[in-house]
Amino acid sequence: MKSAEICLRSVVEKWFATAPVRVTRFKWSGIGHSRSVRVEARSSSKAFSIVFFKHEDGAWRVFPPDGRRPAMRFYMNVELPKG
Repeated sequence: MKSAEICLRSVVEKWFATAPVRVTRFKWSGIGHSRSVRVEARSSSKAFSIVFFKHEDGAWRVFPPDGRRPAMRFYMNVELPKG
């Protein structure tokens, strides 16, 4: 699947539709050349924000690029009844 470069404005419009938005955080890491932007929309009663990540193919997505994702694991020790 070929991924075309998608501008941040198009992705924000897709997720927030016509709601007025503002950028609340822009982060650029010189080490991995990773970029992320947090965009927020507010209504009279609540705020809603999404973090967008720039990928190597130039597209902005709502998940971090491979190799930079936080990971969480869950282990459960269960003893089965004998019988």
